[in-house]
Amino acid sequence: QGEGSRFWFCINAEGSTEQNLIRLNLEAPERPPAQFKINQYLDGRVLIVDDLREIRRLTGRLVSMSQAQVTYAQNGADALEKIRSAEHKGEPFHLVLMDIHMPVMNGIDCLKAMRSSGIQTPVVAVTAASRKGLRESLLAEGFDNVIAKPIDRKALSEVLSTFLLPAVPPSAPKEVSTAEQKSSLLVVEDDEDAAELMCLLLNSLGYEADIALSGQQALEKVANAPAHYAHVLMDLHLPDTDGYELTAAITEVAPNLTVTIISGAEPDKDRLEGLPIAQVLLKPVSKADLAVLNFCG
Repeated sequence: QGEGSRFWFCINAEGSTEQNLIRLNLEAPERPPAQFKINQYLDGRVLIVDDLREIRRLTGRLVSMSQAQVTYAQNGADALEKIRSAEHKGEPFHLVLMDIHMPVMNGIDCLKAMRSSGIQTPVVAVTAASRKGLRESLLAEGFDNVIAKPIDRKALSEVLSTFLLPAVPPSAPKEVSTAEQKSSLLVVEDDEDAAELMCLLLNSLGYEADIALSGQQALEKVANAPAHYAHVLMDLHLPDTDGYELTAAITEVAPNLTVTIISGAEPDKDRLEGLPIAQVLLKPVSKADLAVLNFCG
């Protein structure tokens, strides 16, 4: 112990004196920034079905670039329940992106159950399998299209433009005025690192932001200066309460204060009813997600 190791080797350098010496450059070459984005703005509700959370979120992030509304399901049974519920409420999905191999209920069985129930929502199969004839087989099962994993953004864009309707592009984010900067945003998040990162993103967009690490802290900050805050960005899961109850409590103190829910999962729509919720953002939240929102309007 306490002694290192020494490695040595020999190479045949015959003829090396005749070669030009090229110094090793460890700096990465400059690459142009990625130019791809889903350019069209589309109107519709998209259900993303995959048993892997990371894949669901990645696909959802790509779909959200078109401004379409995104909902998630973790298997075929979960998807079927949400599809039927949406139909019952008169808010059917316009497109389902369906993984094939999932526990509980796979994508093919889910599609068959949908069709047997009379639900004709377009369903696109999303699969990592690449065996010969798979595409034709899935189309024969009744899928409206097939895209491969990892998802090609261009292919996804084409699918979205096929099944969703064009929408009016959102207005560009306006410059935050000096008057607006005087009103701070309140970030309610029990993860201190996540809260600091959110504040940095908001600062870079011209907003001032304070942090509350618990429901009690948030309520005290708002109660002490109800006119100081223009908007609250609220995590749903806090150590001493949940975002629904805290939003209701804040509304009693500051009735005109609106809230953006920031959550790692789809919030309970029934519990959102009656609350001053301006919008819902799903984690992870990017600067681009925040840039299209006007928290002080």
